[in-house]
Formats: sequence, C-alpha cells, structure tokens
Amino acid sequence: MNYYETLGIEKTASQDEIKSAYRKLVKEYHPDKRIGDKEAENKFKQVQEAYEVLSDVNKKARYDKYGTADDILNPFADQGFNPFNFDFSNFFGFGHGFSGEVRHGDLLFRLNLSFWEAVKGCNKSCTFVRLDLCEHCKGGTLDTCDLCRGSGRIEQKHGFIMISQTCPKCQGRKQRVKSNCLKCKEGFIENTFTCDVKVPAGVKTGDHLRVRGQGHANINDRSDLIVSIEVENHPLFVRMGNDVCFVVPILFSQAVVGDKVKIPSLDGNEITLTIPAGTKSGTVFNIEGKGFNTPNGNRRGNCLVEVQVDTEFVKDKEYLDLLSKLEKVSKEHETSAFKDYKEKLKAIDK
Repeated sequence: MNYYETLGIEKTASQDEIKSAYRKLVKEYHPDKRIGDKEAENKFKQVQEAYEVLSDVNKKARYDKYGTADDILNPFADQGFNPFNFDFSNFFGFGHGFSGEVRHGDLLFRLNLSFWEAVKGCNKSCTFVRLDLCEHCKGGTLDTCDLCRGSGRIEQKHGFIMISQTCPKCQGRKQRVKSNCLKCKEGFIENTFTCDVKVPAGVKTGDHLRVRGQGHANINDRSDLIVSIEVENHPLFVRMGNDVCFVVPILFSQAVVGDKVKIPSLDGNEITLTIPAGTKSGTVFNIEGKGFNTPNGNRRGNCLVEVQVDTEFVKDKEYLDLLSKLEKVSKEHETSAFKDYKEKLKAIDK
C-alpha cells in the first residue's frame, strides 16, 4: 500500500495538506456513514494507517527512505520480536518510566481496548505465556555465547550498510544458559501468567506500556513486559493526534439565522456549540481542551466539530415555497459579493 496514494497527496505534501486529506477521507469512509460497507471499512483503516505514519516525522522519513515505517534491516524480525517497531516517545513506564534500549528478551503482549477504556483509562488483566527458570536445574550454568563470541553484539551487512545489533541469542548478555536438564529447554520452562496492568487515560493504538520485571526470566533477573495498545474505532468520534473530531448535521435554517446546538463530549457531558448566522457547510469549530488526555497528564487536545448543512428536507413542498419567497426578497437586496461577481463577468465579454 502506497500511503501517499491512499491519502491522495503528493510526496512533497506539507503536514497541513496531509492532515486536510486525512480529515476529508475519514469523513467520507467513516463506518457511521457507510454502515455494513466492508470495502469502506477497509479503506477507513488504510487511511488511518497512512496518516499514522505520514503525520509522524520520524516514521515518514523512514517510510520515504525504505518504503516502510518498520525497520526492514532488523535481524531479529524472524524471531517474533522487533525492537524497532517501538516509538520510544510512546513508552510509559510504571514507577521509573522508560529509559534505555528495548531488550531483545522483553515480552510483547497485544492488548485490545474499547474506545472508552482508552479515553478514561482502566485496569486490565493480561494473561500470557512466559519463560520461568526450571525448578529442577535452576537455569543451569552460564557459558560464553557462541554466536557473538562473548561480545554481546553481532554485525550484519545489508547492501552497503553494516548494522550492529544486540545479539539475539544471548540478548546482549555475552553468555548463554547451558543445561543438560531433561525436564526443560536450556534451563527454562513455559508457564501461563496473569498480570494486572494499569492503562492511563488517553492511550492510542500504537502506544506501549512497560511493566518492569514481568517478562521472561533470565539467570539473574527478569525482563520487562511490553504491552502494545490496540484501540477499537468509535462510530462517531475520530482521533487525530490528541484531538477528537466528528461531524454534526445542522438544518439549513440554523446555518442561515444561527442557533445553539448540543453536542457530545469525551467527558460524557453535553457542550453547547454556537452556530453563527451565515455558517457555511464544512465549517470546523475548535473547542479547546475537550480532546484526549495525554498519558502523562500534561495537557489535553481539542475537540474539532465540522458542521454539515443537511439539505435533504428541501424536497418538501412547504419548504420549497418558503425558499421561493426568500429568494425573491434576497434578489431585492443584492450583496456586494454578487455585485462584484457581475462586474467580473462583464470583463469576459470584453
């Protein structure tokens, strides 16, 4: 999938152009407007995936260079763990926060959240399989790693590029477990474990939570559990960064004379939105501080409400009669915009 083609933009598009294209397509393919349309649902997901990459400066640069936002040069990809898939800025540690390199031995767990669980935060029980020290041989003994020869690093050549990475066999520890135990595999056994995870308010798909000391066992310590967040879509609300966006239909009369309408919010309370007289269809109102929380609690995003003038009821005969009377009155009071337009038309004939 070409992310630029998905959003219908050029590779040289600015962040404002990327955001504008995203908003237009999300509105077009939103599941609430295309109920039961699987093709539109897939397109909606593709648009979100493209925006997630192209709106992030680092991911966009990686995509422009390699054609993928993932690290295609990662020598550990075939072992079920890709440390380069993690955006370090999206890690929220428990107690000590995230710091340093993601270790190859860390355990990855994917956690699905409902939209409201992500908005408000929640506590979730995660059940997964992890490696524990064998009770019989207690992990065996340590021996120098035969892959990296005790350096803790390996080098692999990819074209003209030499990549140095943590050894996948010893996980950078320079030594490996040596065990002749018949009840385990190299000093470890698999056990099912359940861990309670506190999910902060405001997480989004692609964020990761680090739970220290709850991953795979090692000889001297235990690795961390990395919880990868996946949030389900909402039929009305669409997330764009930390902003929440949605479309509100208004009547033609409300757009012309103005009105006050009640709209929903992420807080669960209704917000009064003032529609000024003469509002055009597609106008976006920005309500500050009513978007998503950031997991670190520093600030909140905004609420972006786009109004769409509903003209479906214009087919009603009584309404058409009223519009005809309004049209006659309007022609008697020609605005400056129409006068300017007529003057420009005269220039065509000349």
